[in-house]
Amino acid sequence: LGVKNILDRKENGSTESDFPVDKFKLTYEKKDWKIFENLNSVPRVLLSSEYIVFNNNRNFEEIFFSKSFNPVKTILLEEKPSFTSVKNISSKESVNIKKYEAENIEINVTANSNKLLFLSDIYFPGWNAYMDARRVKILRADYAFRAVEIPKGNHIIKFVYKPFSFSLGLWITLLSLIILLIVTSLIYMRILHYEK
Repeated sequence: LGVKNILDRKENGSTESDFPVDKFKLTYEKKDWKIFENLNSVPRVLLSSEYIVFNNNRNFEEIFFSKSFNPVKTILLEEKPSFTSVKNISSKESVNIKKYEAENIEINVTANSNKLLFLSDIYFPGWNAYMDARRVKILRADYAFRAVEIPKGNHIIKFVYKPFSFSLGLWITLLSLIILLIVTSLIYMRILHYEK
């Protein structure tokens, strides 16, 4: 889906049937190395108002691998979003990645109607999404990726990695530090009492 370039080597024994010209473009070749561009790769981020809700893994596979399915236009979801799927495309819409770090992603979005913002990063527990500083739900998109509902207008979307285990560890550390300070203070007070 999101793989744009594929590195190939002569020893792999690849043939034209592995990289058909209607799907892959040879962009670099030197000695035994080749780089192919995947012409059907999905962008890192995109806006779409078209979605299909799948019921189970088999239903997902039937839709996703059908010849009529286009992952650039339609997003497959496990649950129905709050708006109805419509086919409308506008040149006035935009989606731009403003910041992309390992645990913090910021995206500017302009939408002319209710949309889904698709991010081709792995759906994984611990990621939180915020729209204009308000927490929003992350939908599992195309089985392995992320999407959030975007209402009409200009918005700043942030994806922040804050796993529960980190917060739990932080609270346990703080509690341990407080207990250590209390115990140290009690021992110190007892030592002062005996010295008198």
